[in-house]
Amino acid sequence: MKKCPVCKTDIKEIEPGVYKCLCGYREIQANKESTVEIRLYNHKTSQVFYKNLTVNEILQIANILKGIKWE
Repeated sequence: MKKCPVCKTDIKEIEPGVYKCLCGYREIQANKESTVEIRLYNHKTSQVFYKNLTVNEILQIANILKGIKWE
């Protein structure tokens, strides 16, 4: 059984690859090569842009954004 890193109790698998704890902690396990559809909406032109990214690509983008100092 998996343990919650927040409250150290057992966490329950509510769907395949999705774990939830009573304290509110959630964990999603995904294959690095599985794809996620990202939707970007341009409010000025009312256009939607769709792109399928792998989990690995999303993690790379997150690492880049983490290094930016936002004002």
